[in-house]
Amino acid sequence: MLKKIIKYSVFFLLLLALLAGGVLWYGKNNEDVVLDKIFDFAEKKIATLALGEDVKNDAKTFALLARKIFVIDDVSRHYLVLLQNDMELRPGGGFLGQYATIEIKNARVVHWDVRDANHLDKEIKSDIPAPPSFARWLNVTTMKFRDSNWDLDFPTNAERAMHLYNLSDTPQDFDGVIAINGRVLEDLLRITGPITVPGYEKNGPFVAGSALIHLEDIVEKPVLLYKMKQKCKKREKRTGIEEVCGIDPETGEKIPNLSEADKVYRKKVLPLLVTEISKRLVGNATDRWRDRVRLLKENLPKILTLITNNLRTRDIQLWFKQDDMQQIVRDHNWGTIVDTAWDGDYLAVVDANLGALKSDYYIKRSLEYTVDFTGRSAEQNDASAGRMVRYRTPAIKEQVMAGRFRTRAPLATMRMRYHHTAQKANYRTSDYHAYTRLYAPEGSRWLVREWFFNPTVEHHVYGNKQATAYKFDVFIGDTLPTMLQYTLPESITEDNYKLKIQKQSGVGIIPVTVTVITSDGTTYTKHIDLASDAVFALKDTGSTKELVVTQ
Repeated sequence: MLKKIIKYSVFFLLLLALLAGGVLWYGKNNEDVVLDKIFDFAEKKIATLALGEDVKNDAKTFALLARKIFVIDDVSRHYLVLLQNDMELRPGGGFLGQYATIEIKNARVVHWDVRDANHLDKEIKSDIPAPPSFARWLNVTTMKFRDSNWDLDFPTNAERAMHLYNLSDTPQDFDGVIAINGRVLEDLLRITGPITVPGYEKNGPFVAGSALIHLEDIVEKPVLLYKMKQKCKKREKRTGIEEVCGIDPETGEKIPNLSEADKVYRKKVLPLLVTEISKRLVGNATDRWRDRVRLLKENLPKILTLITNNLRTRDIQLWFKQDDMQQIVRDHNWGTIVDTAWDGDYLAVVDANLGALKSDYYIKRSLEYTVDFTGRSAEQNDASAGRMVRYRTPAIKEQVMAGRFRTRAPLATMRMRYHHTAQKANYRTSDYHAYTRLYAPEGSRWLVREWFFNPTVEHHVYGNKQATAYKFDVFIGDTLPTMLQYTLPESITEDNYKLKIQKQSGVGIIPVTVTVITSDGTTYTKHIDLASDAVFALKDTGSTKELVVTQ
């Protein structure tokens, strides 16, 4: 499905090459001079942009990083690019259906190749056993390349992906790994505006906000409908019961027959779309180099903003073998690096779509997190209100229902609500089936839960962080409140309380409400739209306290 149509993501990496050395058509003798001028221009231009200082600083840092990627030293550097479809969410961002290998030398992309992850998995024999939960829900015994982004921590995913790739017949010593989510295409279209692809005028323009679904409708829908019609006809022949086989149930239109050529060349829209985007951003290959320089300079601020915004939201993630480059990534958290040095309260909710379809396109999330230093707010079961609460032990249930339950340690409550906005099942979506891990400080212990399978605890997942894992399902059109209550380690106190929330790649912006109840019963609340990692702190302002966001 859509996993086969996100080759466009490679264009983004090529765009970075253009950013660094896009005007090198000027002549080989001038390459190093022109390259320096491009970077000097970029750094000067950043200072004049109408952006916040934090975004400007990120853009300047990215320009510094780009200098290290696009250098003229006659050395070939190789990168593995993971193309992730965030409409089918996985812990590292999205389902890994395609990947690219890229060689850069003297600031030029001298070779690139895009392949299907499934084809690679057929060629290699994985030597990584599947974790018990992974094996249970996906019915596999080993982890494949397409499953390599099963963790929140991007360096872990990058190392696993390189290892599995190098089991193939073409091993490579990669200098870096880059993960790109599908929504980067939407951001490119926000720069270019709507694009109508020549030869596909009847399909209408590609517009930011719906481009991924549009691509799927053009490339995959005809094939899937044809297969559905064929299955229906076989069923008719087997059962003798007449059915409506040749009509698209969504539109009522007749399903056309497809030739082998239609199937083989159904993706020809992709290079045409990439060409049109390229024309808007950097001009045609036949244009004069001066015109291309001018166009690149005009679009440079937008390109820099696109890059830094997607690094912040984790729709682009980076890992580099070179220590100084990876330190830049770590300092700016451009790779979803789990913060094992953080010793305060910690929260990360990490979903994995197990349903194979693109249901995350329809899922809207909201998060509420409360830490109660009175220890009295354990949830009570209330069937009449539709709240089906389950307890770790019968004794806990008895005490909670009698109003006598109280924890000595801080009591944390995580509520993530999932709203399935689809109105009916189709070739894109069905009911949402998710496997989720909630990461919390080591020593946390779950007490009460709601609506999902019995959770299991994975200890020592990342140093001083542990995960509580559970499975749940959201029906089409429904809203499901998942809730997990657990005690935090007693080392976490209300004095100088601080909480770090790390955001999963691919989930978009999530409304978040954090509440702290101090030991005297006073409540402090803060609402934000979570686009990247955030730190909350209970600050003493003199006469009172305030819950603030410090990053």
